[in-house]
Amino acid sequence: MTSYTFVIHHNGGGGIAQSMRAMSSPMIFCYKRGAQYIFTNPTGKKEYLPTMKRVAQKLQRFPIKGIVIRHLANIPLQDCLWLVQQIKSPLTIYLHDFFAICPRLFFVRKNGDYCHIPTSSSTCDACIHPDKIKQMKMMLRPHTPSITKWRNTFYTLFKKATRIIAPSHTVKQIYASFFPDVSIDVVPNVVALKRHSLPKKTPHLPLRVALLGHLFRHKGEQPVKELLTYLKSNPLPVQLYSYGQVARVLRASPLLIKRGTYTTANIEKKLLADEIDIVCIPSICPEAFSHTTHEALTLGYPVLCFHLGAQAETVLKKQGGWVVKTHNGKGLYKQLDYLCQHLDEVSLLKQQLQFN
Repeated sequence: MTSYTFVIHHNGGGGIAQSMRAMSSPMIFCYKRGAQYIFTNPTGKKEYLPTMKRVAQKLQRFPIKGIVIRHLANIPLQDCLWLVQQIKSPLTIYLHDFFAICPRLFFVRKNGDYCHIPTSSSTCDACIHPDKIKQMKMMLRPHTPSITKWRNTFYTLFKKATRIIAPSHTVKQIYASFFPDVSIDVVPNVVALKRHSLPKKTPHLPLRVALLGHLFRHKGEQPVKELLTYLKSNPLPVQLYSYGQVARVLRASPLLIKRGTYTTANIEKKLLADEIDIVCIPSICPEAFSHTTHEALTLGYPVLCFHLGAQAETVLKKQGGWVVKTHNGKGLYKQLDYLCQHLDEVSLLKQQLQFN
């Protein structure tokens, strides 16, 4: 008899969707939209259920060998705890982001700045946006929402897990600072990208820089805006290309060539066609895994990023680029200025990556 893994997720795409595609076990899926749970049975048929109790009733029809939580966005935590107790199967929790610590996900303040992960609960409570308070009320009901209650409830769930998996040591370390007695294994996400061609080995001026991934607040909108301002007033022999959606404030700049969104199937050809020399990942907060960093390195491109999160962890581990300790556009500008004067360093890194 076939047994199934029950997967709870947020249906939000991104790294979670990529990781789920790598799962091979027969699966049943569930996520929440509005007041309804969208339950997908093994045949792919979707059912719209009003409560977690109805989800549990549906699951009774199938032999469940394990529960996997990929994300709990908008799911009442008490309902999830109840379901885990009812199903009585091994529970695996994946930490794809920092949701259990910060409901805002990215450690970014209301003004868009990185908060540097304060330890004070009152500081975090003051930072919560009204939209997030609404989400917290729904997920913590019947309790009054607070960051302490939020983290304590997730902690209760963590203690019921058979295994908790983080995609990077960065995630493990940050979670350990808030949940020191929770055991976490590090298992990197699968990068569904293969290199078929080598990028040109010899860089030349203008240095061609790819901004890989969407450019919004936490993904580097502000430092890229600052970088464009510096380049306008103090030009460098640099050409910037964006691959992904960009914030409105960046769209009008003639210094940024916008190539639109990409897929894993076409990004290699796009970068080759533009003769890219290096890739810049300008996220202003710690990435949990940074698929874009891994994609760039896999394709043989050195990466420039800030000294934050899994993006810096990966670049340093693979010796595949440069990490900037000044987390703003000026820091990026100075590093690009240096690289324009040291093209041999860019060339050497590209050669090394092509043999990895």
